[in-house]
Amino acid sequence: LCPFHYFGVDDETDLSGLSWSAGKYNSTELDELFEKTLDQRSRVILRELSDKVEVESMVCVAFCASKRHADMMQSVFTEAGIESASLHSDIPKDSRAELVQNFRKGKIKILCTVDLFNEGVDIPEINTVLFLRPTESAIVFIQQLGRGLRNYHNKGALTVLDFVGNQNAKFRFDERFSAMTGLSRRELEVAIASGFPKLPAGCDIRLDKVVAQKVIRSLREAIPTTTKAITSELRRMLATGTVPSLHDFLLETGLNLEEFYRNGRSFFGVLTEAGHSGLDVSKSQHRVASLSHVNDQRRASEYLTALSDTGSRSHFSSMLAQGLASQANLADVPEQIKREFTQVLEVLKRVTDTLPPIAQDLPFSLWGLYNRDEIVAPFRSNTGSMRQGTFYVESFGLDIHMFTLEKSDGGFTPTTRYQDWFESPDRLHWESQSTTTVTSNTGRRLISGSGRHLFFARVSRGDPFMCIGFGKPISAEGERPIRLVWQLESKVPDHHYVRFQAAAG
Repeated sequence: LCPFHYFGVDDETDLSGLSWSAGKYNSTELDELFEKTLDQRSRVILRELSDKVEVESMVCVAFCASKRHADMMQSVFTEAGIESASLHSDIPKDSRAELVQNFRKGKIKILCTVDLFNEGVDIPEINTVLFLRPTESAIVFIQQLGRGLRNYHNKGALTVLDFVGNQNAKFRFDERFSAMTGLSRRELEVAIASGFPKLPAGCDIRLDKVVAQKVIRSLREAIPTTTKAITSELRRMLATGTVPSLHDFLLETGLNLEEFYRNGRSFFGVLTEAGHSGLDVSKSQHRVASLSHVNDQRRASEYLTALSDTGSRSHFSSMLAQGLASQANLADVPEQIKREFTQVLEVLKRVTDTLPPIAQDLPFSLWGLYNRDEIVAPFRSNTGSMRQGTFYVESFGLDIHMFTLEKSDGGFTPTTRYQDWFESPDRLHWESQSTTTVTSNTGRRLISGSGRHLFFARVSRGDPFMCIGFGKPISAEGERPIRLVWQLESKVPDHHYVRFQAAAG
């Protein structure tokens, strides 16, 4: 990917009074506000465009809030003398194809679109991206950013102008900047204050003073992240006379599962602290947090089935038992733990999509997130016996390789600081264990690519692993360790690839 220069610009628009529900603004109110403030906001947009972009050589996508907004911005750019066009689902398909061709040829400088240019569109000529809307989803934001990150000749870097108004208190700036940089919420505040000094080579993030203040305030105040604040919010909800479900509580506060279960919290534990009685809190201090990463609707459903049939001996039952309580089967997991995790799974079924299964005989899905116990449990009853990053399952003809990209912390020794990185979205540079020789059984399987080689990657030691699919070796050199380049069957999606690249440096 090419580097990017991101500018966060205050557009002087106040969105704080707009209705906010289910993590986003009311689209009708947003349209009305953008129409009302069109003249003032357009002056800021045109000024920044003139100041930061070579308009003559610009190939720009402007992401808008709606079709109506896209049409309004197209008129603004055209009146300013910049060749532009609207591109959305109201435009006939044939006309859309022609617009894209003219755009690629440089006849159109700006395409004003809504969501047509998310994941899957490949126009490497794009060298400028304008965010003219508040993109609430971090995944959508990275997908749209990714439209301009393809390398292309004479393209030194992608210019990104993000026009940031005064957002609702629940707008998640932290998720957006974490997705771009791989930094945690706490690290972000330090990075903003110091001007983002640790970005990949050639990348730059600049926030004007007003935007920087807004983002830092958002990081501190947007959601109740401390146990005290969470307990207070639950106490308020209990005062209405109803006991909220975990789903209702997360929806009300804007928290996600990962944030809630941080620092050893449990939902039943905080409910008890807030004044609700009748829960066996001692049994709910458990490992539910270690499974809140599940991002596959199929797996959430399979786990719910396993919880209702504790006599099951499926792969999913083993994965869940080991993940929840380091037990061989679910019958030994305390009932209170199963009750709380049922609520977690009900949330996950609502917020996840079904991911493609990796193989019929394996319980994993492409791009699924797993902790180490979930990965090992289908093959070994004692997951603690396997702590290395790679192992072989002869009965499945399967080598499993788990690796961590960020190796700057103290958890890695010189012999385990392997040189792992992505050369491209579907090509991986990876090193075997430091003792592996080319004549060993493992070495021969690696070099020849015999059997199946399944890879799981993660950014840092505290993260779950992502299943990135099967690979075949295309080159190998040296030994102890053996350095290999693998051709992956599937390309890593942009919004994951950006994070992986940032982590590997």
